[in-house]
Amino acid sequence: ENQFDVASGEYNLKVVFSAGGESFGKVEQPLLVDAYDIKKFNISALALSTHFQKVSDSDPRLEAALLEDRTPLIAEGFHVIPAGSSKFKKTDKAAMYFEIYEPALMDAEPPKGLAVGLQIRVCDGKGATKSDSGGFRIPVPEKGGNPQIPFAAQIPVATLDPGTYKVEVTSVDSLKNTFVRTGIFEVQ
Repeated sequence: ENQFDVASGEYNLKVVFSAGGESFGKVEQPLLVDAYDIKKFNISALALSTHFQKVSDSDPRLEAALLEDRTPLIAEGFHVIPAGSSKFKKTDKAAMYFEIYEPALMDAEPPKGLAVGLQIRVCDGKGATKSDSGGFRIPVPEKGGNPQIPFAAQIPVATLDPGTYKVEVTSVDSLKNTFVRTGIFEVQ
């Protein structure tokens, strides 16, 4: 697990790896980092995962990550470790992590009654809905100063046939801001 900071823009990410000796592998793919405007309601990119675990505030792994200047992805008491691939087996416990950016939380006193809702849908390659959470509310921090609301959810890969799918996360707040973020994954 590694992290690096990079400005918004379009990149070509190249990773070369080796297990020693003269053999090595290389992976190359485009990387798009969206611009972030603190004044706009938004959803981060989706970090897909097959490894997540419950954590406590005194977890030594989290302390080590912070000391190494890494930002662990934690939502609702779960630490989500991003996968290096968007391919899942039906037997995997797949999840995703993302952050909702709510500008109204920047104020020291957020607006009374501020609410944020989500809907998570999974569609097949033809656009047919295979899973739909329906709309639901998520907890909003009572104190302001930080616009980030971390969230994690499981992806129901066990119920999906092999193929390519799109997960669509729609968020709306009580101020009538709406944002949709999608991600593509494959079930083998």
